Amino acid sequence: MSTKKSQYQQGSIRKVRKAKGYAWEVRFSEWLNGKRYQRTMTFQGTEYPKEADVRKAIELTVSQINSGTAGERADAKFGAIITLYRRKFLPSESRLLELKKKLHKVFPSLGALVDAFTVAREDELDEIALMLKASATPENINLLAQRLMVPNAPELEFSTREHHAYLLDDYIEPRFANVPIREMKVLMIDEWLLSLRGAKGRPLAGTTKASIRTLLSKCFKLAAKHEFISAFDHNPMQLIEVKGVSKRQKEIQQITVDQFKAIRTDLPDVLDMMVLVDAAFGLRISELLALQWQDLDVAKKTVFIQRKFTRGRIGKTKTKASCATLPVADGLLHILMDWKKKIGDSEWVFPSSRTGGPRSGSMLLQKGLKPIAAKHGVPDLTWHALRHACRAWLSSGGATLTTQKGLLRHADESTTSDIYGYPMTDDMRKAHDNLVSQLLKQ
Repeated sequence: MSTKKSQYQQGSIRKVRKAKGYAWEVRFSEWLNGKRYQRTMTFQGTEYPKEADVRKAIELTVSQINSGTAGERADAKFGAIITLYRRKFLPSESRLLELKKKLHKVFPSLGALVDAFTVAREDELDEIALMLKASATPENINLLAQRLMVPNAPELEFSTREHHAYLLDDYIEPRFANVPIREMKVLMIDEWLLSLRGAKGRPLAGTTKASIRTLLSKCFKLAAKHEFISAFDHNPMQLIEVKGVSKRQKEIQQITVDQFKAIRTDLPDVLDMMVLVDAAFGLRISELLALQWQDLDVAKKTVFIQRKFTRGRIGKTKTKASCATLPVADGLLHILMDWKKKIGDSEWVFPSSRTGGPRSGSMLLQKGLKPIAAKHGVPDLTWHALRHACRAWLSSGGATLTTQKGLLRHADESTTSDIYGYPMTDDMRKAHDNLVSQLLKQ
């Protein structure tokens, strides 16, 4: 008895003319229940101008159609796993926004529902796109509305998705997209990581290399889960160590209390308030921009740090430990109350005069804080340097390491001591009061 050997396919691609431009037709032979079927996929030339663009788009499909064949085991490229990772964890923001524009036309009275709609995977975008193409019967419209009421939020934060997309686009895909998965060896990956260079030819930061290693590890796990490789194979990333993860490529700019006061005298009102609040609480800039008046409890003299604003999005704080209630000194509380009277009825503590929403931290830094700080002998001052300065000032004021950890909202004391400096002494409110009195003292 002879058995027919499965043939590995790449898919045939041909360019076809259309009334408005051209399209690409991709054909596969697919075996289902012992029968052979012809499968055709169409890609519009406006979205896929080159055949190479189409080939990249069908890479995952090619691997899945050939799944289980000897050819697949020998020839599956790592690019198929990258595509799979994107489809599962990095849904297209541009496609989602485009869909929302169309949905607003279908549901003009349900704007809030459409705006709140999110997806976790790329195939969910495909699903909604197909539902939009269906005939506009009451039944189909109702099904679409029901689907929108069940948004599936992505597993990863928006900023994390953006970062992963950057790592895939700039590092991982250019090097490994065309490498067969079976050739992804430990030494090859390790040597590549060591060779990576950042801006101006300097070795890439240890933290970035660690992020690349973690992302590659996730890709290998995904490959095993979808049977591109054996689930019992060793994940090569487990054998790779990245040194210098906690070591900074660039030293944080040091700033004294006197320099801080001098800089403030030249700052415009808004920037002066932001710098003062940022330094007094040791906030990350994303947390400072996301502060709302509802976070401030005047009676209890506390402020609740519970969100961040980054890359134009509101999200959760960096870690669970970052979400915390902090004491507010009397002097700072009075200044904040006076500030509230100046800005009107905005929900944001530092609203943009142009949009009414949170401000742009990078714009304020480059055009406002940095040039003024340089005049006072503090070149290259950053928002994060103020967080480090807060730790240093707490330390010099006698705050214990445990108190510093609480005020800076670190998950453990090693972060406070190893990265932010050396330990000191005392209670959180007392330490904060002492710090604010230093910063406000004339």
